[in-house]
Amino acid sequence: MRKDESRAAQPRGFDLIERLDGSAPWKRGLTLVVFLAVVLCALMPELVFQNRIFLVPDATAWESFASVGRVSLEEGTYPLWNPYLFCGMPSYPSQAYTPYVYPISFITHLLHTCFKTPEMTWLLLHYLMAGVGVYLLCRSLGVRPSVSILAGAAFMLMPNYLAAGANGHGSQASSIAYMPYALYFMRNIYRRRLRIPMASLCAIALGFQMLRGHIQIAYYTYLLIGLLFVFEAVHLLRKGDRRSVLVNLAFTVVVCIAAVGIASVLVLPVREYAGLSVRGGGAQGGLDYGYATGWSLHPREMMTFVFPWAYGFGKATYWGEMPFTDYPNYLGAVTVVFCILAIALVRDRWRWFLVITALIATIISYGRFVPILYKPMFELLPFFNKFRVPVMILVVQQLALVALAGMGIEAFLQRVRDKDLPSWLRSGSVKWIAVGGVIVFLLVLVGSGSIQNGVGRRVAAAGRISGEVARLAGEAYTADLIKTIALYTLLAAIVYFAVRRNILPGVLILVLAFVAVIDLFIVANPILHPEKGWKAEGYRIIRSVTARENYKKPDEVIDFLKTDDSYFRVFPAPAAPLGRWSHSTPPFSDNRFMISGVFSLGGYHAAKLRNYQDIMDTMFGSFNKGIIPLNILSMLNAKYILATAPLFKENPVLPLVWQQGNMHVYENTRALPRVFLVDTFRVMESDRIPGMLLVSGFDPAREVLLTERPTVIPESVAGSSAKIVEYGLNRIMVRAHIERPCILVFSEIAYPDWQAMVDGARVPLLTANYCLRALPLTPGDQEIQCIIRSRVLLTSLIISIVVFCVVVVVPVVHAVAVTRRDR
Repeated sequence: MRKDESRAAQPRGFDLIERLDGSAPWKRGLTLVVFLAVVLCALMPELVFQNRIFLVPDATAWESFASVGRVSLEEGTYPLWNPYLFCGMPSYPSQAYTPYVYPISFITHLLHTCFKTPEMTWLLLHYLMAGVGVYLLCRSLGVRPSVSILAGAAFMLMPNYLAAGANGHGSQASSIAYMPYALYFMRNIYRRRLRIPMASLCAIALGFQMLRGHIQIAYYTYLLIGLLFVFEAVHLLRKGDRRSVLVNLAFTVVVCIAAVGIASVLVLPVREYAGLSVRGGGAQGGLDYGYATGWSLHPREMMTFVFPWAYGFGKATYWGEMPFTDYPNYLGAVTVVFCILAIALVRDRWRWFLVITALIATIISYGRFVPILYKPMFELLPFFNKFRVPVMILVVQQLALVALAGMGIEAFLQRVRDKDLPSWLRSGSVKWIAVGGVIVFLLVLVGSGSIQNGVGRRVAAAGRISGEVARLAGEAYTADLIKTIALYTLLAAIVYFAVRRNILPGVLILVLAFVAVIDLFIVANPILHPEKGWKAEGYRIIRSVTARENYKKPDEVIDFLKTDDSYFRVFPAPAAPLGRWSHSTPPFSDNRFMISGVFSLGGYHAAKLRNYQDIMDTMFGSFNKGIIPLNILSMLNAKYILATAPLFKENPVLPLVWQQGNMHVYENTRALPRVFLVDTFRVMESDRIPGMLLVSGFDPAREVLLTERPTVIPESVAGSSAKIVEYGLNRIMVRAHIERPCILVFSEIAYPDWQAMVDGARVPLLTANYCLRALPLTPGDQEIQCIIRSRVLLTSLIISIVVFCVVVVVPVVHAVAVTRRDR
């Protein structure tokens, strides 16, 4: 029976999918958006209908920065600096808080404030954008609309992608949404389709992606574009078309330069900061290789691509090789099956681009385990050594495989229609694959008890997880194995009936969409609701807005600290046995103190300043040897030491001044004020200073260690004084009475953008005690201002505005010129 006769035999209107595929573009677009929105509503109803939010440590860390920044904005000051943690750090160039930079945030803010959309609209919108982007990419690859919609939903529901947004990595999730658009626009440029408009749109997409603030994802997008260019160049060179290669190269370079120009308001300050941070301030100009590769995917863990529980499902059940993880990098059964079919059935050369892309991304994700690609890239590629977590690049693999699966479904439908299937994919062969799946399913079902006990014993014996959790992991592993085998068997049966032409193409697409969405929903649910699987309220990550406000409320310790109206810092001792203290252990790594206006030596930021990191390493190294680094604590203005257990015995220098429950507050009676005067100095090489700070003969109250000789030689501090009269995020004002020449030390982190003015005259700041600021003073009553002024921000802002305007105007001018020419 011919296709048109088969369709005529069906009840009118039965095959909605075929009607959708043949409908007007606006109808298909509306269906796409509605379908993706419905999927998001079904997946995260609490966020959509109850205005709940994701509240996790990384989200609260950002909220702490934002709470300080919002106050500054309300006072009319754009926050360039945050003094509340690490003795101060740049706020804007470190991307801790960058308001009014990302254009899409204006839209989401308007939607939330004026139209009362959910607070998480910004995240939901980016997931929706990602689904639409994959739809456009698949359509450009020749995939029909209905299958492209399925592919868009599959990418949107990838566990890896959902986990990024759910676990507080909103900038990562938002940046990923631009990847399919970049690929779509560049592919159209190379295919000579509306080149000028596509180049403009691609530059805007790449620029906005960088402005969203996750440079690592943006970097991977540029790698993806580079791979696309090489793939197309090889094809053109084989045809002898060198001119097209040069034209493509020119477009690629111009688009990338324009994108960087659009994002320069963020990129240039961040680049300047990176050279001074732990991401670029080391001996190699980047991260330590061991630290950078901490989250590398062991090749064995590729099993999680097809079987979610292959290595546990995060938290205490995870027994893989990464430090910890909360989710598998599952691809979905429909994606896996039709990727395999795509390789065999698709005749378009672009399938090889997607296969190569997925393969390269997977090999890079191996990191330190199979460093054949990662290590050369780490050592040779510009800026690559500033990124960590190699497994993050799997999002590129997932994008490529979802698009490839879309091509696979399309090719399968066409081959079934044309009766052009290979012998191994005809009904007889597929039947035995399905029968084999049923047999394996029954065997696993019968032997489930043995599998469960075996897995539990194996992971417990390996010391990966504890005994009771190992038992639970064994149960979950077995249940998921049964589900996975059943799912692949079901897909084999669906393919069997499709091959026999017992299923209409539209019905097949509907069935595949249903299976794909349910499959990914099942895996997504433990990621979004870990409290259900663990039956522990503490694991809940979707919470009410009230929970965030409660987090921001001061506790009894902060109430006590707020009774002291002087300028001081606290040292929150890590809640770990002495000898295992680390700057990454709470409460030292907690940012919450800044919400209440309490200054802390600790906190969390992924790219701290290198000079302060070195001092922290020195400080914790001393603590872990049982020696209190009192000199460092005192010079850093640490007046109070907070501990969750008794820390010091009776000590007149560190007396216990407050206790409630398990919280103890000790006062450092030798703590120096935020600004203080000294009259002795020593000049030495910078790398010797951290060790010298621990020497008992060094007294920070009397002496300062410098790397260069001051212009004013200090004599005495007798009769002199200095007092802070104004303290803001971007400015500090001090009034000083100086009897004889001396040196004013700011217990504030040194950073090149800080400038000092003494009675209106610019005076160079010195670096004191490795990481602080110092200023030589001559006798007299003096007004001193310490002001932060970004050296590149204004220039980069002008560049961004100009380039964006050019990128928008050029296609318009081109269109007008073409119209006039054609008249």
